[in-house]
Amino acid sequence: MIRGGYDIVLAIFIALCLLMGGASGAGLLVNFLLQVLALAMLVVGFCTANGAPTGTRQPLLWWAAVLLVLVAALQFLPLPASLWPALPGRSTIAEGFDLMGQSRPWLGLSLAPYDSLASLMWLLPAVAVVYVATKLLDFRAERVAIAVCMIAVASVPLGAMQVLHGADSGWYLYQRSGFGQGAGFFANGNHQATFLLVAIALLAALYASYAKRDEAAVPAARLGFAAVLLVLVCGVLLTGSMAGVGLLLVVLPASYVLMTPRIALPGPWVLFAAGLAGVVLVIALANSGLQQTGSALEATGPMSRQGIAATTLEAGWAFFPFGSGIGTFGDVYRMFEDPSQVTTTYINHAHNDYLELLLETGVLGMIAVVLFLAWWVRRSLALWTGDRKNFYGLAGSLATGIVLVHSLVDYPLRTAAVGALFALSIALMARSTALWTRSKRSKRTNRTKKKKITL
Repeated sequence: MIRGGYDIVLAIFIALCLLMGGASGAGLLVNFLLQVLALAMLVVGFCTANGAPTGTRQPLLWWAAVLLVLVAALQFLPLPASLWPALPGRSTIAEGFDLMGQSRPWLGLSLAPYDSLASLMWLLPAVAVVYVATKLLDFRAERVAIAVCMIAVASVPLGAMQVLHGADSGWYLYQRSGFGQGAGFFANGNHQATFLLVAIALLAALYASYAKRDEAAVPAARLGFAAVLLVLVCGVLLTGSMAGVGLLLVVLPASYVLMTPRIALPGPWVLFAAGLAGVVLVIALANSGLQQTGSALEATGPMSRQGIAATTLEAGWAFFPFGSGIGTFGDVYRMFEDPSQVTTTYINHAHNDYLELLLETGVLGMIAVVLFLAWWVRRSLALWTGDRKNFYGLAGSLATGIVLVHSLVDYPLRTAAVGALFALSIALMARSTALWTRSKRSKRTNRTKKKKITL
């Protein structure tokens, strides 16, 4: 177990991810810095970790993580020239070597191993966050939550200036941005909406935990909470994200329930049905034809979400069941586009992380997703149908659900910022309030024993 002030280090690192890691295809230098810092956190954390784990057993989550590691390793497994051309989708590559008069070399499962390695490096910040957060003995989640909420509030005025001054202003932080959107510290308004929605969930947990500790200060806390919430809601609306608006309609009542444990909730099946209805609402709004300002997507046609999904499915089936390799979406997608409908705008992501994962990793990647979703549903039901006193666990469940649902119509996890928040949310879900209480009690007991020995 990691001791000391690692929760402060974690809060600072997540803040840096939010301030500098808001783009999926830009800000290469700052993202490289985040990856180096993440690697340092992993090394130091591993060297200082000792003792029993801080979380309860989560076999589904563990198997999902193991399977993802296996998928990552398989990308670089060298295959003989007699084998890899027989894999689905590789015949065109083999014909290219034949046309050039070159012998077919040994190649890995990934069509672009360097791109696969680069894509895996982008996961380092999320991996570092989930590792340190789950290994911390006394994880004071409020410190991280306060840092996230402060940055979220600061991003809203920036988003407002971006919308007011338009695409030609200097308020956007990235050259390739959703101009006209209130993107804040992100390059994409949809990702800013995801960030603000996660901040709302953490804000609700902050209020609930503070109100429980000091009931006399509840009126002042309620006023402060309402003011911050209003700012965050305005920020979501400024992004113009239809999916963000749909998720907001789900997050607000869920946050209210989080803050009021006395409210009796229906059974698991009713909660599951309500969650499914929220998913349908988000998908319907994202595909309603109401286009986000500054978005290159169309309401219909090959540049619409439906058109991109259809082409991605076609490509995914051509490479099924092994996939084309992590990080190969852009190049593979262009192989399946209709040449007569190609424009100067290119598709860099599927705007559906599940379909993109299917294309790149095949059946193994999808099994890992199914295992993770099974864990998330099971753990979320346990949290929401229990005594609902693990406020940060509830916020983690809600935040994770926000990212999972938004990933149906976008690619929020392709940024270091949202990836770090997602990893933090998983750690909050996996931990329990009882563990934090026991660890603090054990520290007090140890201090008492030392005093007795001294006497």
